[in-house]
Amino acid sequence: MNARKFTYSLVALLALTGILGSCSDEGLPLYNQKKGMLSFNASETANKTFSFMSRGRAVMQDTVWFTLDLIGPSVDYDRYYELEQIIPKDSVTQDNVPKPTDAPKTITAEAGVHYLAFDSPEAKKLQRFPANAIRTKVPIVLLRDTSLKTKEVTLNFKLKVSDDFDLGYKEYQTRTIKFSDKLMKPNLWVPHFFGTYGPEKHMFMIEATKDPWDDDYLKKLGAIIQYGSPTIDIVRQAYVQNLVTRLARMLEKENEARKARGEDVLREKDGTPVTFKTWG
Repeated sequence: MNARKFTYSLVALLALTGILGSCSDEGLPLYNQKKGMLSFNASETANKTFSFMSRGRAVMQDTVWFTLDLIGPSVDYDRYYELEQIIPKDSVTQDNVPKPTDAPKTITAEAGVHYLAFDSPEAKKLQRFPANAIRTKVPIVLLRDTSLKTKEVTLNFKLKVSDDFDLGYKEYQTRTIKFSDKLMKPNLWVPHFFGTYGPEKHMFMIEATKDPWDDDYLKKLGAIIQYGSPTIDIVRQAYVQNLVTRLARMLEKENEARKARGEDVLREKDGTPVTFKTWG
């Protein structure tokens, strides 16, 4: 190799080193061939809501799912990841809730009370990344504690380095679930289509359609987060408009039946009538 070719090769090597180095500064560590790296799915909502109210009374636990992506090659054997709860600095538990005047926005979920503890033997069995897979579902098992009848709790959690996996992109390492045993406004509630949220409206929608109207159901309808706000995917908007119009007609029949019984129309607790938009 002559001096000119050696110089070109050296420059190319230095340039490649610089590119790899710059990648590590953008949230992704240099790839470790001995371990894969994991990140939560980038296109999936990071925050979910859940209510046991939309489940039968006999249901004492249920599962919220998130998607986990592998960075690196798959292998022909099962591997295991680990999760860890994040405790916010200003959080409280159900046992030390302050007075309403200084109450924080959230109450922290308690392991073993509100959800299956991540370090429990039962949870560890579920934290499996299957052989030959590049993507898997993460089950978060929620428990129907009696405190959820009156309180909404929040579970913030993140991925941990495990024997089998390192961490992937920094911005896709955490997830949040807000849950209770009372109706809650879903994160994917779209006011333009569904109108102003209210618990009485929400319950009517559940009873009228026999669907839960939670984040998972709204996602199936085509609800997405766009520019930081919920909306309906354009290819699903006509279907959702038709669905809401049918709900409006069902509400009309319900109110007629209520009037025939000498009752008032369906209202929220503050007296606001429940209404739906109609199209066409």
